[in-house]
Amino acid sequence: MITVSTSSAPAITSSAAADFASGTAGSVAVTTTGVPTPALTYTGTLPTGIGFKDNGNGTATISGSSTQVGAFPIVVTAANGVTPNAQQTLTVNVGTAPTVSNAAPPAATVGTPYSSR
Repeated sequence: MITVSTSSAPAITSSAAADFASGTAGSVAVTTTGVPTPALTYTGTLPTGIGFKDNGNGTATISGSSTQVGAFPIVVTAANGVTPNAQQTLTVNVGTAPTVSNAAPPAATVGTPYSSR
């Protein structure tokens, strides 16, 4: 019996941005390819309340809730022992959540043109 093993360098296949609304819990997946399965790490500073977890299966999860509004660039590295390692600058964006107004529209009068914005 002949066994053939193949190896391939890692690649990061997910988006270069992770968007969160301030004060609202969220989760974004980081995905990769490569054989063997890549491990994921990051360098940089995440906003308070947001974490990074290597799931051990070629994916990582960026999740949590933060009120620290802004853009936070990190560098994600995927490594599996086959060179070169893959790196991607990923920006974690925390934005102000939109507000919704439930105010009643102005009263209308029959026979008068009406506009509400």
